[in-house]
Formats: sequence, structure tokens, C-alpha cells
Amino acid sequence: MIRVVIDSSCDLPDEFIKEKRIEVVPLYLRVGNKFLRDRMDIIPQESFDLMRKGYKLFTSQPTVSDFTRVYKKILSAGDEIITVLITGKGSGTVNVARIAMEEVSKDRISIVDSTQISGGIGFVAKKIVSLIEQGLPREKILSLVDRIISNIHLFIALDTIKFTYAGGRVNDIKNFVTTVLNIKPILIMRDGLPRLLRVVRGRKKSLKFITNLVLNKIKEESKKFEIAFLHADSYEDVSKVREEILSRVKPEFEFTKIIGSALGVHAGPGALGVCIYFREEEL
Repeated sequence: MIRVVIDSSCDLPDEFIKEKRIEVVPLYLRVGNKFLRDRMDIIPQESFDLMRKGYKLFTSQPTVSDFTRVYKKILSAGDEIITVLITGKGSGTVNVARIAMEEVSKDRISIVDSTQISGGIGFVAKKIVSLIEQGLPREKILSLVDRIISNIHLFIALDTIKFTYAGGRVNDIKNFVTTVLNIKPILIMRDGLPRLLRVVRGRKKSLKFITNLVLNKIKEESKKFEIAFLHADSYEDVSKVREEILSRVKPEFEFTKIIGSALGVHAGPGALGVCIYFREEEL
């Protein structure tokens, strides 16, 4: 059997993760002198509350031992492993997992750089689970990964540029004058990094823009699709966007989830994302 391992920045419904026996390796959040495991020692809501109170939070990748512990447990049951991780261009997690793979078993473990974050990683992992259930061998599944990734589109509306600017994860943001009020950047994941797509003024306009962006993309592709609504403690706004989109299109699968602390530190409270996975019939 092939088992899937993800990191805690991957967003999927909790019940799906449990049902499919997906193992989660946590990223870390540093609060003062404490290192807390994302979604284990600290839940997303707590991290966003701290950020709103002015606390400076920092993130770090898992340790090699975090991966080796999970790998050894799975391999001891006679299974193989496909590890699906946050984009290697934005995190060192992929490299840490590769070191762990070298230590444990190069033959029975594979590492997939999703080139995505959040729900984008989730849809890669979800499709790989589906292919495993269809009985495909690990090598065949890995040969299809690039096609899966090419069908994933993630759009993000930031409520503030403060945290993204401080974290330096979006180079385009550095060109902004941070004192300009009410700037609401719209980002898109492209080539493994979040890129600036558009800047609008005001929250209402940014939510309308991302809603239309998603609807136009779905119309343009004209394929069956799955969709994830993601947010950084922005329940009301994500509900409005979800309601508007689902009133006009019908996905094959959809879910809503608050993003983890490790990603939320860089996006900031109020960020909202919509991720689409377009299905290919032959996959």
C-alpha cells in the first residue's frame, strides 16, 4: 500500500485527512522563546489573535527527525510513501524531507514539491490519494504529478500588506509604499511563488474582484472542477465569497478551511483565498 504524508500548511478537510490515513508533519511557529507545532500546540485562531495584539510571530520548517519518525512508522507496516509538500521556493521543508528520505529509505519514499501552498497542496495530495485508490503504482503516480499541478489555480486577497511585506515572501509587495492606505493586493500562485496580480482599494472591491476572477477562470476552462475556500480568520467574508460563487457554478467537491498558523503569519489576519482544481477525464 502507498501512504501519503503532508505538512501542516496543506489544507484539506480534517475528516478527509483522517479517513484516508494521511500523516501530517507540522511546521513550527515561534512565539517569543517557544517553538510551537502548527495545528498541534497552537491552533490558527490563537495565532491570528496574537498577531492582532501586535505579537511578532516567526515560522520554521519541520526537523529531519519529524519526518524520519513518521517515515519509520509507515515503513514498519510494509507500506510505501509519497510525501506532498509546500513549495520548495518558499520553504526549506522539501529539502528537510529529502534528507530524511536519504536516512530512512530512498527506494520506498518519494518527495513531491507541490509548488503550491494551502489548498493547492491539498488538491495535489487529494488527487494522489485517488490515484492510489485506483491501484496505480508509485512510479506512475509520480509521472502524473506535473499534470495535476498544472490544473491548480490559487488566488489570494490580502486584507493588509503589513505581514507579507515584513516576511518578504512576495517580492512584488516590496515595491509598494506601505503608508498608502487601504491597499488590497490580489495574488496568484505562479511558478512556485505568490505573485502580485492586481491592486485594488478597499475590502469590498477586493472580494468582488477575486469572486469575478474565479468565476471567469471557471468559465474559461469549461471543465469539471473542485474548489476550496480558504481564510485567515475571515469567516464572514469567506462565507460571502463562497455563497456568491456557488450560486453560479457547481463544483464536484468543495470545502472551506481556516489556514494554518505557519502560512497565516505571512498572509496576515483577514486574508482570503480560493483554489480551483480542474479535473482531466483521463487522469
